[in-house]
Amino acid sequence: MQHIPEKLVQSYSFSPERRHAFYRRTLAVVIISQIFGGAGLAAGVTVGALLAQQMLGTAGLAGIPAALFTLGSAGAAFLVGQFSQRRAAAPAWPRDSSPAASEQPASSWQR
Repeated sequence: MQHIPEKLVQSYSFSPERRHAFYRRTLAVVIISQIFGGAGLAAGVTVGALLAQQMLGTAGLAGIPAALFTLGSAGAAFLVGQFSQRRAAAPAWPRDSSPAASEQPASSWQR
């Protein structure tokens, strides 16, 4: 891992203008990567359907790859959610949603 000089870090932490510029650049990179990732994902599902149609010889079963992809994504999202809940330091909100519960300190929240 590359060492980041402390002076560089301080120049961003003490300058609201530099911090805002860094935030905007980072956001632009995330947006662009999401656009290309989404386009690649859509292309992959489309090609999967076309390949299934060609391999199976009928258009009636061409949706199977997309259905399997969706099931796999749902399963992965479920597993990541379960893992995240088990490893979380504290829940995002108290289980009791009454107004009194929001006044309790986080240490009193149940897991």
